[in-house]
Amino acid sequence: MCLKVISGTSLMIAKKDIAVYKCFSNWENPSSTKVQKDSAKLSLVSPCFGTFYIRGEKYSNDLLVDAYNRIEIGLHSYVSLNAAEFCDFTYTNKVILKCIIPKGAHYYLGTEQDVVSNELIIGKRNLYKS
Repeated sequence: MCLKVISGTSLMIAKKDIAVYKCFSNWENPSSTKVQKDSAKLSLVSPCFGTFYIRGEKYSNDLLVDAYNRIEIGLHSYVSLNAAEFCDFTYTNKVILKCIIPKGAHYYLGTEQDVVSNELIIGKRNLYKS
């Protein structure tokens, strides 16, 4: 995923917790044992880089803006559930979770109702599932 920073905006710092929405694939293997399936309910996969996430955990990452005002490195999400529903990735077992950019985190707003931050707390329950 690549965020195009809104022209004229700069790095922002969250003054309070900010609710955002992130798309994942559920990690499920039909041949898994019951214990594996139960633990898989906590596991999510980012469709872009295949990174695994655990529900309820806090993640941190660097933010890297390139010469064209694009960001590929960072924790990507969307500002609304509607925008997240139309994210442009095609994958199976799509789920969307409400996540939190915590107070004090750094973030940029993008041109496609997207946001990228250096910290993100992953939500615990599905808001959308395909």
